[in-house]
Amino acid sequence: MADSTKRQSPAAANAYTMRMARVNITMPDELVIQARNARLNLSQVAQRAVAAELDRLSKIAELDTYLAELDAELGPVTEEDRAEARTWADQALGLPCVVLTGALTGDHRRDYPENRLLRACDVRPVDELVARAAAVLRSQVTGRRIPSGVDAIVVAVADGAGGATILTGDPGDLSALARHAKHEVTVSRV
Repeated sequence: MADSTKRQSPAAANAYTMRMARVNITMPDELVIQARNARLNLSQVAQRAVAAELDRLSKIAELDTYLAELDAELGPVTEEDRAEARTWADQALGLPCVVLTGALTGDHRRDYPENRLLRACDVRPVDELVARAAAVLRSQVTGRRIPSGVDAIVVAVADGAGGATILTGDPGDLSALARHAKHEVTVSRV
């Protein structure tokens, strides 16, 4: 009787079992040349881009569902509420240009997520008045640790805008500085 089980060779045992569809994409020749010169793996880049776009669309759908639930519960948004939201967004999405120094690497490929966010922001210049206001804020913080000049500028810009919300992953020094602002500056951890 013949053995009905097949034996795999060592090479076959180590082969990928995942199957992937082959897809053709089109892009300008110059872009392909630049990608090849940069030794980019276009398949990986395309996979990441599609995954990121699907994630973005999923988040938009979730937000749309949430907003529809709010509309059903609270009623439609008034024009007054829209104007107030626009004002808040203008304040919340503004940032001083010096923040870019710490947030960016200088490599457009690695800075892609930050650059996407920056398109929605109002990047504000820092002049002498802002720098002086930041210096005053720094001098008012007591303790062993003096906040950085960049943190002080962020709070000074928010204060100069009449108050704002600062979104950050490190609220410590910003909160200490915000306590000395003339206007309400809220620091929220993200």
